[in-house]
Amino acid sequence: MQDFVDGYLVPVDPMDDLRCESCQ
Repeated sequence: MQDFVDGYLVPVDPMDDLRCESCQ
């Protein structure tokens, strides 16, 4: 599954989610 975040595609993953939070 994939979600659109900030206009770009991001893979929906638990590890990726943590990275996303750090990114923001």
